[in-house]
Amino acid sequence: MWKCLKIIGTELLLKVSVIVLLQTTVQGLKFSYGSCPSIEPMADIYLKRYMGVWHQFASIRPVWKIFSKCVKFHYTMGSNGEFFIESSHKTLSNDITKTNFGIAKPEEYHGLPQEAGFNMHYFNWFRNKTAVTTPLYILNTDYENYAVEYSCTEVTWFTLQRLQVLVRNLEVNPTFVLDYTLNTLEAEEIGHMFHYLQTTNQNNC
Repeated sequence: MWKCLKIIGTELLLKVSVIVLLQTTVQGLKFSYGSCPSIEPMADIYLKRYMGVWHQFASIRPVWKIFSKCVKFHYTMGSNGEFFIESSHKTLSNDITKTNFGIAKPEEYHGLPQEAGFNMHYFNWFRNKTAVTTPLYILNTDYENYAVEYSCTEVTWFTLQRLQVLVRNLEVNPTFVLDYTLNTLEAEEIGHMFHYLQTTNQNNC
């Protein structure tokens, strides 16, 4: 029995570790106990306007992410409601750019696509298959200046929550963006997440 529990525990630890490592490559992540909150993605989103280049203004990130900077996303529209993701960041140690690729497919709710709700798949090119799949919710955006993205994944007793604030222009007014973000999170009843946000290093990109 103890041998079986040990095997199950090891498999669970490996699963959590893989998800954490893959999701934190270029994104913010909060690891905690409990279940995921009920989230309402943005209604009536115009996805084509959401496409293009976004810079990460702030995110929830683990300690080791302080050694990266210049996090950027390039979204490209697909043909069936999905969009392609090219995410990149630079390492502070040697200024090398690292890039990941993925696709966000519309999440279905009662058999119908859910607006601003997607299942995000990042690829493992070494094995030629999807490495990890997580939800992606666009909570709010004005398309031209800022956006708030959130996701939450449940792994047994734990949740992996991702939150990031994106901007089109790095010269944006930070107070304006942060006020907008706090209002968005409070409307979703996850305002406490705001206090975990850390500004992304976008210097000398």
